[in-house]
Amino acid sequence: ESGNAQTIEIKAKNTGGAGSQPGLRFTAPNNDNIGAVYGDVNSDSLIFATGTVERLKISPDGHVIKPTNLCLSYTASGSTNFSSGTIIYNTLVFDVNSSGAYNTSTGVFTAPVTGVYLIYHEYYAPTNSKAMTEIQKSTNGGGSFSPIKYTPRVSGDDTDYDANGCSFITQLNANDQIKIIRREGTVHINNTYTHFQVQLIQ
Repeated sequence: ESGNAQTIEIKAKNTGGAGSQPGLRFTAPNNDNIGAVYGDVNSDSLIFATGTVERLKISPDGHVIKPTNLCLSYTASGSTNFSSGTIIYNTLVFDVNSSGAYNTSTGVFTAPVTGVYLIYHEYYAPTNSKAMTEIQKSTNGGGSFSPIKYTPRVSGDDTDYDANGCSFITQLNANDQIKIIRREGTVHINNTYTHFQVQLIQ
């Protein structure tokens, strides 16, 4: 059907620039692609696209695959101790679709869209020390942060460092910010051994 020169087309091929695939294509008045829903006859999958870019795929066995969904991981550039302030994981491991959502200078993650996020980070307590971190959230562009999660305290023994990892699920609105701060003791992070990771899960 069409209205105001916008169209919804049922197509047997050439849907949304995806090649010879059957499905629905949505176009704007100038015939630009808004998006498409089509069946991939090669993989027996159902694909959802905006413009001509695949955004979500449902596989034949029901798995939902989001190739551009936010998922990132950062680590430290080397051995670093924090006795105050924000814990900064300043070295990129990966950032799916290059979201740029984590600032390696400030240690602040900014939610690009509203959703539910899984936040995970790792740290050490040095020998004969203790360590505890705190997850903080800002809803006003970084004007102020409030604690939303205190992580478990870990204590290093008299011979070695002890490690801790903390997972936390939280709902964020677009442009909300998250940072990890040192709450107690000395927080140690190190390249390869400790990571900060965020995934948009819903």
